[in-house]
Amino acid sequence: MTRRAILRHLGLHDVVADESGRSGTLVRNTRNGLTTVLPRGAVIDDLIVETVCKLLDVPLPPSLSDRPRSARAGSRAPSRNSRG
Repeated sequence: MTRRAILRHLGLHDVVADESGRSGTLVRNTRNGLTTVLPRGAVIDDLIVETVCKLLDVPLPPSLSDRPRSARAGSRAPSRNSRG
């Protein structure tokens, strides 16, 4: 999801960008005071968007809420246990 789209979605739910730092933008939900950092980058991974929304207690964007969780995971390889 693009950074602009997630910031627009968060703004609809009373989340404001407080300040920008080296690692990203500090965002705060004005309804409940919860804060988190939105990472830098033009495109933000869907799992990070989901986590940010949960941390701020806002609903998922419509583009994510209609897809099953496994489809949002992307093309990650399954982890393997190195122990034999």
